[in-house]
Amino acid sequence: TSVDFQAATGAEQIVFIQLSRALKVDSITLNNATQLAFFQNEGLTEQELRARGDDTLCIFLPMRPAPGDSFSLQIHYRGNVIENAGNGVLVVGAHESWYPHYGDSSQFALYDLALRWPKRLRLVATGDKLEEHEEGDQRAGRWKTSQPVTEAGFNLGEYAVASIASGNYTIDVYANRQLEAALQARMAPPVNLTEPFRVPGSSDRPQIEDFPLPSPADALKQLGREIDASVRFYEQYNGPFPFRNLGVSQIPGTFGQGWPGLLYLSTFSFLPQSAQQRAGLSRSAQEHFTELVPFHEVAHQWWGNVVGWSSYRDQWLNEAIATYLSLLFLESQKNSDHPLHDLLDHDRRRLVTKSEQEDIPPANIGSLTMGPRLSSSKSPDAYGVLVYMKGAWILHMIREMLRQPGVRDPDARFIALMRNMETKYTRKALSTEQFQRELEGVMTPRMDLEGGRSMEWFFDEYVRGTGVPHYKVEFSNRHGEKGVQIHGKLLQYGVPRSFIAPVPLYAAAGPGRTIYLGTVVTIGEETAFSFNSQVEARKILIDPHMTLLCIPE
Repeated sequence: TSVDFQAATGAEQIVFIQLSRALKVDSITLNNATQLAFFQNEGLTEQELRARGDDTLCIFLPMRPAPGDSFSLQIHYRGNVIENAGNGVLVVGAHESWYPHYGDSSQFALYDLALRWPKRLRLVATGDKLEEHEEGDQRAGRWKTSQPVTEAGFNLGEYAVASIASGNYTIDVYANRQLEAALQARMAPPVNLTEPFRVPGSSDRPQIEDFPLPSPADALKQLGREIDASVRFYEQYNGPFPFRNLGVSQIPGTFGQGWPGLLYLSTFSFLPQSAQQRAGLSRSAQEHFTELVPFHEVAHQWWGNVVGWSSYRDQWLNEAIATYLSLLFLESQKNSDHPLHDLLDHDRRRLVTKSEQEDIPPANIGSLTMGPRLSSSKSPDAYGVLVYMKGAWILHMIREMLRQPGVRDPDARFIALMRNMETKYTRKALSTEQFQRELEGVMTPRMDLEGGRSMEWFFDEYVRGTGVPHYKVEFSNRHGEKGVQIHGKLLQYGVPRSFIAPVPLYAAAGPGRTIYLGTVVTIGEETAFSFNSQVEARKILIDPHMTLLCIPE
């Protein structure tokens, strides 16, 4: 692999590169001439890796390059990052480090990939395919990106493929005809098919019950249509799809990834509900793999692959946007059984409910800007819960604050914010601070709770802070000549005394009838309010339309 660099500061003489420990480095040269010294971290157990090591390759330059100087490193290495999961289903491991990769944040670069593989297999990769041909019992191909991207990947297998042409892009979906061995074993029939059995009352001729295993390849066309629908839905928020081709490929396991022009989707995402049930997935897990994961990864084509992140402290933003867009897409489907409010309600309850493995609820563990450091032995799922669930809620609150009810497009401000960020930060790294400034540029007067046209209160409390506010209301009705005066106080707890938030209150005036009273900006543990109303409030509802991440009681 040849990697081109440009020195930024003139202060560095050591280059740190990520490269899988499964790949042994033989030599490194500078500008195809000077042999360089290097150190590769290897031979660590998983426990040692977590404690004191990673896949870092340390390269020593002969001198510090001056600011702006360019140089090239040629890295020669060998090894295997591809495994057979059984039944011809291959796993490309070390997705992030199968090639020398610089940095752990968004580093945009052009990629030129030359690959060879057994000709019985299909291969899909990042970039535009320039050519492909046979070389004896192998095939060779070349892929090149037309724009800088953050990462490059490939996948291969004995794939069936289906293609969909839509607008200025095409979608190719790849899947194996057989299940990986581990999943096939989970779906094995409950009888021994090697031994015939007789149905009571039947003839002596043996009858063998048929338990056909599903083929991931059967879902190609349907999954392709759904992926295409999500792309067209996201374009209204993000602008045109950024790549000419999107490859959607199957991987064994229980996760997904959305790389530039290439999706890795779990086998579960290719299986029908009946097969997922046979595999032992719960109802929520089935929904996760079928209705959320594929479309979350599609959203990363913009947020993560076009707009990057500055550091691990800012990666939450890309995940939050991708998650929230996938929730909006799910709700937009005609036959959706999941209104957005139901999905958000599920997430907020998880945020304030500790699991058996957690000492405290996830919302209290840490701020979103802690990134991967949120997870620990005492809270192994904290990163996922906070970054994905709380992150989506933050985007939802922003959308609700910018919303303009009664106009032709109530979400015009939110869409303008999203499109502006996508355009302004194309092939750049977006930080949390920059996101705050972009929001402050479009904020409304009602969002300015502290004055100075600042959203510092919001980011301090929900992004860099912990906890979810709990609210309770006490009130009374007083009848007068001009109607009813509703006096009361809003009690706030579960967060610091300094926590402020705009809390909308509604009066329940009868079966199915609610009347908006006003918004109370909380101040400390107790905030008094007084509203004039034409009807008596039988009950006061706290944010019934779910515009604020809070727990009403």
